[in-house]
Amino acid sequence: MSFDIFTGEELDERKEWMKEWEGMPAFQAAKDSEAEVGYIMVHFKTQEDVEAFSKAIGQKITISQSSRSKAIWYPKKETPQTIERFF
Repeated sequence: MSFDIFTGEELDERKEWMKEWEGMPAFQAAKDSEAEVGYIMVHFKTQEDVEAFSKAIGQKITISQSSRSKAIWYPKKETPQTIERFF
């Protein structure tokens, strides 16, 4: 085991990053009601099966070479506009 020894000046330099975080809000994890419980993977034999499942759950699912639904929430979760999701 080794320990790095820094001079006072080096410590001051290493703490510079802390100034960038002053005034920033604290991290808040998702509420239990917003957290996911789990997920399942569903395979479809035919396009008709995809359409029947899509109709049954009331959500649009696309499966094609150019466009594919990678994930959905059930019940459908309203997603904020792209930029709002990150703030």
